[in-house]
Amino acid sequence: MSETGSPIKLLIKVDGQDDAHHALRSLDRWLDRDPEVRTGTLSRELTALEPPETTYQSAWFDVLSLVLSTGFNAASLWLGIDNWRRGRAPSVTVTIVRPGREAVRLDGVDPATEQRLLEELLGGEDG
Repeated sequence: MSETGSPIKLLIKVDGQDDAHHALRSLDRWLDRDPEVRTGTLSRELTALEPPETTYQSAWFDVLSLVLSTGFNAASLWLGIDNWRRGRAPSVTVTIVRPGREAVRLDGVDPATEQRLLEELLGGEDG
């Protein structure tokens, strides 16, 4: 759980999928249907980290940006992402970044460690 009084911004990226844009859209819809995640999310947006090079690419995005409320339960986010990931190709990796901190990669290899690292990422002050 977060110990701070400020909302927590996270950037989520999906790797190991031929169509990362489709995968991010799918993850976005999945998290929107999860009542635990939806309740603790202040905003959720599919976005591009870099501006598109052409008009054709203007609808494409690189990351799912989440802003979570103070006290959000990291286990709820981990479980939502893990359930979504298990329904995908086994090679799908979800990377979660909190700006100013190290990234956490969720690949299903060690669920207990993944959950602990995500809790650490959401806890404490921004770095």
